[in-house]
Amino acid sequence: MGADPVRRSFAAVPPIPSLSESRRALLNCQEQDHLGHVEFFRQARALGDRLIVGLVGDADVATYKPPPILSFAERLGVVRECRLVDRVLEQPVPLTPSSAFLDSIGAEFLCHGNDMDENELRKFYADLMLHGRLRTVRYTSQISSRLIVERVVKRSQDGTLRR
Repeated sequence: MGADPVRRSFAAVPPIPSLSESRRALLNCQEQDHLGHVEFFRQARALGDRLIVGLVGDADVATYKPPPILSFAERLGVVRECRLVDRVLEQPVPLTPSSAFLDSIGAEFLCHGNDMDENELRKFYADLMLHGRLRTVRYTSQISSRLIVERVVKRSQDGTLRR
């Protein structure tokens, strides 16, 4: 019997990079893991040699969008299993990270989806933008956590959601 295709897409992560390697950080809230997040990781990882992922804490997420359905610990566990991620930060990251924070984790820049306009990006990443340490990648609009929640709500309303 062959390996489960979903399980096969996840594997142990490579070692933490040496200081001579190009590194980038990806900080996000990562609600319900889905293919859009995997594509985001793939694009971010292509920008350098290693991908460091940090997750925003539950309370910080709730200051600008609905509280996460998955807890910080649950989101952390999912990201730890992604083979595209070289290192996962174990503690919540700042909602508005600075260049000093990136230096403290050994990252050259932060990567975000291009789903925010410049004013929104500046609200969260002003210091990084000032120092040229923010990169954006294409946002995967075909799937999102919001769309998944909408599907669940519709199925619940239609009576087709198993309980």
